[in-house]
Amino acid sequence: MDARDAPSPFLRKTADTSSDEALKQIRTANTISISPELFEKLYLTPQTKVKGDLRGTFANPTPVALIGFLLSCTPLACAYWFTEGITLTPFYGAYAAYAPADATNPMDGFNSEGFHATYGFFLLFMGLLSLLYLICALRTNMVFVTIFFGLFMCFVLLTGSYWKIAIDQAAFGAKLQIASGAFAFLACLAGWWIFFAQMLASVDFPFQIPVGDISHLIRSGTERAQQKERFSA
Repeated sequence: MDARDAPSPFLRKTADTSSDEALKQIRTANTISISPELFEKLYLTPQTKVKGDLRGTFANPTPVALIGFLLSCTPLACAYWFTEGITLTPFYGAYAAYAPADATNPMDGFNSEGFHATYGFFLLFMGLLSLLYLICALRTNMVFVTIFFGLFMCFVLLTGSYWKIAIDQAAFGAKLQIASGAFAFLACLAGWWIFFAQMLASVDFPFQIPVGDISHLIRSGTERAQQKERFSA
């Protein structure tokens, strides 16, 4: 090859520099910045400043927890969770302790007033836990609020159902169970919606589905403290 056709050292250096820059751009965890709205959609939490770079080093773990919730919550609309399944399975005899002393069948404990009244408290505190999650979800998006509102209503209605059965109002208790299943189904639909939204956002799909961002409605404690410092200064 003619020496005149060889690229000059300047051009080679420029080409090498361009290649280095291209390689750096491929490292998306170090170079790509996302909007607060997209961050909140992917991580289900408003973006905050944290030390280190764990978010860039490891993959987003949010879908793992979300799909675990969905796989357990979706059957809830029809049967309920693993805990209740064991409790109501005759093989485990969880309600045998509530059977009368002279009973010959463990199922007598399941039909007792004490079993239904006691088990209602478990559901009541599950509803309380869902209420706490619901309050925290007000800093995220409407889909997340819908999920925990549906779960809260589901557990409250199930609590009422067991307590009604405990006082021999089985017909009304059955209606409450049907209503609780409807709210659980609502939570499932909202959960699958936000899971789909996360999957679309994670692969930068050409279109996105809304999740109803409401993180701007309630200012964070950090923002309030910073505003207070500016006013005091």
